[in-house]
Amino acid sequence: MPAKWLLVIGPIITAAGVALFSRNDAETGYWQYTFSGAVVMSLGTAIFFIHYLNVAYAATPSEDQGLVSGIIQTSAQVSTALGLAIGSSFLSSETPKGLLPEYRNSFYVAIAFGCAGAIVGLIWLKSIRPRPSKSKKEDPESQQSGIQIPGSLSEDVSSEK
Repeated sequence: MPAKWLLVIGPIITAAGVALFSRNDAETGYWQYTFSGAVVMSLGTAIFFIHYLNVAYAATPSEDQGLVSGIIQTSAQVSTALGLAIGSSFLSSETPKGLLPEYRNSFYVAIAFGCAGAIVGLIWLKSIRPRPSKSKKEDPESQQSGIQIPGSLSEDVSSEK
């Protein structure tokens, strides 16, 4: 399955798990919504997180992958903090009966974020192909492995040929 579709399906499955969480009530049991929501949400999150870095790396020249990785990881951390701040801003009540609708509203915001992520992925992600390296002079052995280390044995051997 192409990575684009996994990046669209993952947030949708995560949103379905959060929707199960939002159905919790004071009388519902653990297994009905909490456990099933946790399993479904974990599945969707795993599908997404396994593939989003791979897609970014495949679209980036090898010499820029470290920079891109840092930018993506920083953006993910800031976005997570921002999403939690927005979701927790709905919680203001001091009674359990007042907190229930507020928690549901914060879960609905999380569902909206997941669906928005799926829509963004559906619209803007294209099929990703690895980009060639910018360097002109590469050793045939390093082209096979994809790694070229300056001063390495493969570089010394290719200079002797």
